[in-house]
Amino acid sequence: MSGWFYSPGTPPPWPAIVMAHGFSATKQMVADKYAEVFTESGLAVLLYDHRGFGASGGEPRHQINPWLQSRGYRDAITFATTRENVDSDRIAVWGDSYSSGAALVVAALDTRVAALNSRRCHIPLMTDRDDERDHRFSEGEGFGDPYEEFDLDPPELGVDPSKVDPVDSRVVTDTLDKHNIATDDVDARELLDVGLNYMQINRYEQATEAFERTARFAEDDNLAQEAWVNKGVAHGELEEWDEAIGAHREALRIDDSSEHAATAETNLAYALWEFGETSEALEHAERAVEIDERFAAAWFNRAFFLSERGLAEEALNCIDNAIRLGLRNAKVIEEKAEILEELGEYDQAEELAEEANQMRERAEQEMMDDREEALGGGRGAGGPGAGGQPGLGAGRQSPPQRQGDIGLEDLGLGDLGTDEDDDREWELE
Repeated sequence: MSGWFYSPGTPPPWPAIVMAHGFSATKQMVADKYAEVFTESGLAVLLYDHRGFGASGGEPRHQINPWLQSRGYRDAITFATTRENVDSDRIAVWGDSYSSGAALVVAALDTRVAALNSRRCHIPLMTDRDDERDHRFSEGEGFGDPYEEFDLDPPELGVDPSKVDPVDSRVVTDTLDKHNIATDDVDARELLDVGLNYMQINRYEQATEAFERTARFAEDDNLAQEAWVNKGVAHGELEEWDEAIGAHREALRIDDSSEHAATAETNLAYALWEFGETSEALEHAERAVEIDERFAAAWFNRAFFLSERGLAEEALNCIDNAIRLGLRNAKVIEEKAEILEELGEYDQAEELAEEANQMRERAEQEMMDDREEALGGGRGAGGPGAGGQPGLGAGRQSPPQRQGDIGLEDLGLGDLGTDEDDDREWELE
């Protein structure tokens, strides 16, 4: 999300107001005038465009999702607390028209909010205007019984906010999809692409949602299987290994010998390893190679698991197969060096280790060059990096790294600016 930070002329630390525009506006449409008045009164202001509006990213554009907008407020509050001159104990939220409803939700659920300013508040009515009879709620009879048409306390919000985000974007989508959207109205292939785009910008939670909905709406088993495989990858990036295992098993349940089956098997092996099921992991790694003998990543995974079991010679054959099939990067070369060291081939292992270091240094330098190029001509903080693991589109994951490195390449981090850059646009995430 992108926005503006206004600094008052008073000595810090400053109390701050987090502001967002209304229904279909942007931050330049009136909200910025309020921000200027607040700043003149000695308040810092963080004014931003909702996701999918104005300068902020997000697809689909101009989709109004109150749960996502509520979560956006919380992201903005988090960013405000990172500003050196902001008093994190004095943060208010401001909403106008439609956004005032989201501001109310956030003020009720987020303990970091010290004050609320809600203008022209947009909230659902508790009575049915087309129904002549009065509802008991309108007559002041209390809230003892559930209201069939408008639930004041939906079960989705009956959670511990410290453990579950109560304004998570997935709270109501499943229910709404079942009742409001026909399968014929959804382009499942486009929905899959949305999930892959989320993966590219490291929005893995949103990606899991998009992939799951793709699988639900897909009429083609092959597309549904691809969606489940990618959902497993997204859960793996979040280190939700039990969810990843479930997603890959679901993909294999659809078809255990299709073009996506080998990917599902090797990713399942990866997730099982991380989940502590090491013996079962090797079985699935071997199954991946049986399904597709030209799947380089599967050979690499199998090499890793064999090496961990002390079967260095078999592991060396597997990793050589991976390299012959075109999988040659710093991670692969480093793994082969470790296997050769286990076999006592110290000179060759040292040469490969040095080669791996040089490849990694070149990759890091290229990443820095790309980042500098991206930031060099723009007004704002720069967009997200090309990011993601190799083979993202195919939903393939690499085995766990012994040094805790998950192997993500080309990660670009936006420059959030300094105190002198207060009027520049910035990236919340």
